Amino acid sequence: MLEGRIQQFKDRDRSRLNLLGIIFTSLGHASNMGEKIRRRLSEDFGDRAIFQTEIPLNIAVARAVEEYKPVVLTEPQSPGAKAFYCLSHEFLEKFTCWSR
Repeated sequence: MLEGRIQQFKDRDRSRLNLLGIIFTSLGHASNMGEKIRRRLSEDFGDRAIFQTEIPLNIAVARAVEEYKPVVLTEPQSPGAKAFYCLSHEFLEKFTCWSR
C-alpha cells in the first residue's frame, strides 16, 4: 500500500508543488512499522523531507479533537500538546529556510 501511494505521488504532475515535509502523526511504538515507513520515505524523499517532531498517540489529543479545540489550549502540558508546539517551531524553521 505504501509503495502504491509513493508511486502515485511521484507519477502525478507536481511541478508547481513543493514538498515542505512529511509529518508522522498518531505514532505508537508497539511495533516497528512507523520506523519502516520512515526509512522508506527517507529513501524516496530524503531525510530533510521528514519532520523530526512526531505527534504521539495521546488521549489528550483525542479529547481535544472531540471538543473541536486545539490540544495546546485544552491540555497544554500533555505529550501531544508539547509535540504540536515543537512541530510548529520546526515547521516555521523549515518554512523560513525554504522561502529564502
